[in-house]
Amino acid sequence: GGDGEGRFELRVPAFKVDSSGAELGASEAMAKVVPFERVFLADPLEHAHQDIQSALDSGLDVVLGAGIFDLGKPLVLATRGQVLLGIGMATLVAPRDGSPCLRVEKGVEEVRVAGLMLQAAEQEAEQGAEQETEQRAEQGAEQGAGQAGEAATQTAKRRKKTASAAAAKKRSALLVWEEGADLLSGAPTGLLADVFARVGGPDLNRERIAVDTMVRLEASGVVGDNLWLWRADHSQLAPGEPPKTYDTTQDGRADEVYHLVAEGEYECGTGLEVTGADVTVYGLAVEHAMRDQTVWLGERGRVFFYQCELPYDASQSSFGAGGFAGYVVGPQVRDHSAVGVGVYSFFRDHQCLVETAIRAPLHARAATSAAPREPASDRSSQGGQVCADGTADCAGGGAGGVVFRGAFTKHLNGHGSILSILNGAGPAVGPGLARLG
Repeated sequence: GGDGEGRFELRVPAFKVDSSGAELGASEAMAKVVPFERVFLADPLEHAHQDIQSALDSGLDVVLGAGIFDLGKPLVLATRGQVLLGIGMATLVAPRDGSPCLRVEKGVEEVRVAGLMLQAAEQEAEQGAEQETEQRAEQGAEQGAGQAGEAATQTAKRRKKTASAAAAKKRSALLVWEEGADLLSGAPTGLLADVFARVGGPDLNRERIAVDTMVRLEASGVVGDNLWLWRADHSQLAPGEPPKTYDTTQDGRADEVYHLVAEGEYECGTGLEVTGADVTVYGLAVEHAMRDQTVWLGERGRVFFYQCELPYDASQSSFGAGGFAGYVVGPQVRDHSAVGVGVYSFFRDHQCLVETAIRAPLHARAATSAAPREPASDRSSQGGQVCADGTADCAGGGAGGVVFRGAFTKHLNGHGSILSILNGAGPAVGPGLARLG
């Protein structure tokens, strides 16, 4: 915004609680106004990590201009009330040592992070692992002959890349909001708005782009608004690489003209992991991670609208047999609410049967748009129920409890099925409805 005299200023709306709908006039009146003398404007063509971090360390708010910031170290926010705002899809590329793009330090409250793309980077290989796997590759070439030896070499090199990336990504994340003090006032302690993450897409070294979890929220009281966390299902073609096609249309046209991501490429386990209490997210999308898409371990979590697409390249051995799901609430959680939860499947490459879209504590209950195809007791021994409304007939949970409203599943295309909505209850979707024996 501006002050009417040609000078820019940063306007930071105040947090509100127990409210709904837009109150633009009231929000404007309550906004904190920061003159641009207290704001550092970062240009990706001029400023590196040390310039931005120096501004943050001095207590300035930071606005990141449009472009790509290739970070060698994490940006660390350690000042109460600090703002980090991206404009024009400012992109932070993670350091190559597995550390995050961005870290909010423990106990720092009222931080605002908004308008950013977080991008996974090619991970540095451990030198010892590189040397050992390279030796094995060379031995494979020597022991084989002709085409067989070359195949052995290529296989060993691929395993080397995947193993080194996996080692580097262990417990890594693109954003870490560290735990703070317990939430006592009921007011939010931080805001994460219009933040997107991607693992893969423009990067060609596909076996080395990796991260364990895209976003990890350890602090209590964080509010998220419009988060999209995406592991690539397709990516840019390498020079000279022919596009792969997959017929996904009824009239026979092939609509994929990219590299189609396969198992072992752009590895990412989980999109969002929440361990803090009283975390609320409005508008959350998590797609294509290779384990549980969202894992919620903190109490009193609230989600309003959740969109999840399971990984295209999943197989029964890598995903279905592991019991992974689109949304998981930890077994110890007593209070959690999610409204408008959709989990979709397009198992493009392999047959895959997913036991349940949502896995939650045994006392969890769901209100969906349709009654279950068969009683929960016939579907699973885990005890979840799916009801047509949110009445007491849904059983379990009581006041508070773990409740899902408007939860559903959808088979988009491809192989396999999602066999239930919540803990084995609710109808299956997909062409292959029989369980694997």
